[in-house]
Amino acid sequence: EARTSRLLEVGCGPRRAHGLLEPRGHAAERPALAAEHRPPIGSTGEIPVTAIALRSLQAYGPKAQHTKYEIAVKRGADWLLKAQPQTTDERAFQLLGLGWAGVRSNHPIIQKAVRDLLGEQQADGGWSQLPTLASDAYATGQALVALRQAGAIAINDPAFKRGIAFL
Repeated sequence: EARTSRLLEVGCGPRRAHGLLEPRGHAAERPALAAEHRPPIGSTGEIPVTAIALRSLQAYGPKAQHTKYEIAVKRGADWLLKAQPQTTDERAFQLLGLGWAGVRSNHPIIQKAVRDLLGEQQADGGWSQLPTLASDAYATGQALVALRQAGAIAINDPAFKRGIAFL
């Protein structure tokens, strides 16, 4: 929700979010959004921006445009199902976006994304933004939220407990 609100603050209301979802169903990187972040904390790549744009359409789209926005959300979800995330941020936003779009937790792509994200958990219980970095609270919190919202992990799961202990 905070990221969706941030999109609205930088002028990414439903109309702009709809425009971000290109005919191919995803949002290309947008320099205007990238300027707000420092690497590696970014969320400006195609996967995070697509997920945030489809959530913005769902949460803030005017009812009069509901049908048009639902088509865009479906296109975004279809694209996210085919996306190949490379970072923790991308893996988390793929899960979040697919969950927001209503893709069930037993879908094979969700299950693969969950396995991949769980596979990135470090020995200390946390997640890192990039494989070359140490675990940090941002990546760990993001991974835990994505895993929970995807319905993929219970709070008593050992991996979840290790992530909470890291935080």
